[in-house]
Amino acid sequence: MRLLDTWTGQFVDKDPKETGYAILSHTWDNVKQSYQDVRFIQSSYNDQGRLHLLGLPARLARRL
Repeated sequence: MRLLDTWTGQFVDKDPKETGYAILSHTWDNVKQSYQDVRFIQSSYNDQGRLHLLGLPARLARRL
């Protein structure tokens, strides 16, 4: 099963019998995320799985 690792933002292949996972869906508006949106999110992370914080407001960056 292909899952999105929420720590690294990368897709990983896992055996569903050996892995805990949740299927979540939430949106604040009528538009849902596309595969391209997820790929953009992935590109926002560096090789160590850290979110690039450049350009984020300082208050938000401190929370991350």
